[in-house]
Amino acid sequence: MEGDLKLHLQAVGAAFMRCSGLSYSATWLALANDASFMKRVEGGGSFTLRTYDQILARASARIRAEGGVWPEGVPWPETSDAA
Repeated sequence: MEGDLKLHLQAVGAAFMRCSGLSYSATWLALANDASFMKRVEGGGSFTLRTYDQILARASARIRAEGGVWPEGVPWPETSDAA
C-alpha cells in the first residue's frame, strides 16, 4: 500500500509541475511545505497518511483551478481544501 501511495505522490507531483510550471523543489515546497520531501521519500523515507491527504488536497485545488489533468489511477481527494 505504501508503495502505491508513493507512486500516487510522484504522479500528482508531476501533474502539479506541468500545471503550475514550478520546478521540482518548488513543487514539493508548495505541496508538502518541504522542498526535499519527495527526495526523502524516494530515498526510503516515510510519510503519514495525513501528509498524503494534505498533498493531494493542495494539488487537486491547483490542478482544478488551472484546468490541468489529474493523473490516471490516482483517486481525487474527497475535498480539495488545502488543510
